[in-house]
Amino acid sequence: MGDTARRKEAFRRRKPDIHARYQAAAADTAAQALTAIAAELGVAEGTVHAHLHTARGKLVAGLERYYPFAQDSGKGAPS
Repeated sequence: MGDTARRKEAFRRRKPDIHARYQAAAADTAAQALTAIAAELGVAEGTVHAHLHTARGKLVAGLERYYPFAQDSGKGAPS
């Protein structure tokens, strides 16, 4: 058996493993994440959503001067 035939045979044997390893996984959406967190904690999804909303607000407030997407004050850019 030549080198080419050995390589082809080795690939043929390993192909199912390679395919399984690199198969795309289903995307985890934000809704799925909220559901999973709520189930793990034993609370309602709305409760998880509210706590995350509050935490994001605190992060934005604490990092305000570094946050590039801060709310516009409506005064416009300084001239």
